[in-house]
Amino acid sequence: KAGFEEVIFAWSKHLGKEKGADFVLEFGGIKVAIDFYCDRCEFERAFELSKERGGKAKIKDIHLKYGQFYEEQGNFPAAEKQYILAGKPREAIEMYKREDKVLHALRVAQEHEPAHVDDIEASLQLTALDLINRSQTGLFSRRSINALQNDLSQRVNLRGNDRRMKHLKMSPRSR
Repeated sequence: KAGFEEVIFAWSKHLGKEKGADFVLEFGGIKVAIDFYCDRCEFERAFELSKERGGKAKIKDIHLKYGQFYEEQGNFPAAEKQYILAGKPREAIEMYKREDKVLHALRVAQEHEPAHVDDIEASLQLTALDLINRSQTGLFSRRSINALQNDLSQRVNLRGNDRRMKHLKMSPRSR
């Protein structure tokens, strides 16, 4: 069947936009025509066809394929938009997680998939720890991370000293 479709698509190119679309529709059907245009990254034409020729059930599929195209191109905001329009916010969340953009994944989950927020927050904590341990962040240099860790350590020590002081003041020996 794939060979048959390729022949149809090759002929449609020679016939021009309108006649070619008619040819694909006649011999392959609306779904085949839409898939043809999506496979060739002609998404606007796929949308036109689906609206003009009654393939509205395929619109979400077109958005999904458009999102995958944008993701492959590295255009993550555009991919996110298409995934949302396809009714697949989970695809956007997974895309951002794969790209170590967990804050973006969290935002999408909060807006569109509230049931997954806890999972992503746990991922965010692990990612933050990993970034600190490996110092692979564009926001902080190793010196900044060391300063942050020292500051946290000092705060913990101060709290510990405060507790010890309170304990000493309350103990009978200190009176």
